[in-house]
Amino acid sequence: MAKNEKDEQDAKELHETPHDAYVRVVLVHPGLLAAQVRAALPEAVWHQLNLEGAETKAARFIDERLKALESDAVFEVSSTNGDVQVFVLLEHQRTVPWHMPLRVLRYVTGFWHSKLTEDPTMRRLPLVIPLVVANVPGGWRGARRLADLLEGPPALVKALAPFLPRFDLVIDDLATLDLATVLAREGPPAAKLMWWALSVSTDLSRVEAELSAMLPTMRETFQQAPGLFSATATYLQSLPMSESKRLSITTTFELIPMEEYRREHPEAFMDPEKELSRWVGWKEGRIEGRAVGREEGRIEGRAEGRETGLAEGVAKGQALAQAEAKAALVEAMLAIWPMRFGSPASGDVRTRLAHADVPTITQWMVRVHTAQTPDDVFAAA
Repeated sequence: MAKNEKDEQDAKELHETPHDAYVRVVLVHPGLLAAQVRAALPEAVWHQLNLEGAETKAARFIDERLKALESDAVFEVSSTNGDVQVFVLLEHQRTVPWHMPLRVLRYVTGFWHSKLTEDPTMRRLPLVIPLVVANVPGGWRGARRLADLLEGPPALVKALAPFLPRFDLVIDDLATLDLATVLAREGPPAAKLMWWALSVSTDLSRVEAELSAMLPTMRETFQQAPGLFSATATYLQSLPMSESKRLSITTTFELIPMEEYRREHPEAFMDPEKELSRWVGWKEGRIEGRAVGREEGRIEGRAEGRETGLAEGVAKGQALAQAEAKAALVEAMLAIWPMRFGSPASGDVRTRLAHADVPTITQWMVRVHTAQTPDDVFAAA
């Protein structure tokens, strides 16, 4: 691949899509995480994990050079006997980076380094389970093992195997799932609806033919988790498709009294403030990385006795942290926007976000979840 083509591909991977935003919203729910882990990993693994008690963690271990690749979610689960804490690193992929095994390995080692930084006295590394959820059109055709990336004669690579790192990806390749397989999977209705939505997003020609078969699952999801149903409906309606397919989806959703239920039971839907906190948490990795750099600068300043420089460094660090917090909020808004209104944020919206302060953007983030039109987000701002 030519360098300019690779740069263009990498740039596309850095751009958050409605697929990333949808996965982030639904998979923070332990019930769906549990179903996802059971679907992708052997029973010998998940049988020893208390998946229903999973807790979402901020992905603070993200490498500063990979700071835009934050579609990950990290969950902490305990073993069934409660003696061991295990971390599930979940990565969503809509594309197939050629170096994906190396990228995920960097996430894992970065996580371990962050734990060592927190507790330098530790002598054992926590267990980390990396899991890739992929909805790539045409299916996953990239490398699944670190060994696939190594260049050299096969015989030499094989002979060196005991001395080389071994790392295989666990990939739930949703593009390969047909409707019958989705419905046969173990898990709550919301999980089956999520798998189906991500699966048909890779081949939209399936939508109209499979909608009626999915309607019972949609009804069950709405009854048990109306907020998750709402997120899925928004995601499907944000996908690029023909007007006939969009009409079919809209007509099907109209069979479910979602808006009436939302008015009567707003508490059943996602709390905008909690969702905002999740977005900010995912972006904390940037601020954390900057803080490490600032601390190193402070140590160097003390060693050289530059007290004035130290004070200036602290002030600049605080200003940088504020700027990073604003950047996190802006990226969150831009990712949610197409899910709410069906198209990316306009240039005018981006300009308003660029010139607003953190409290104002926070107010807009809360409003975007209930706004009927883009203008409602900025009303009386």
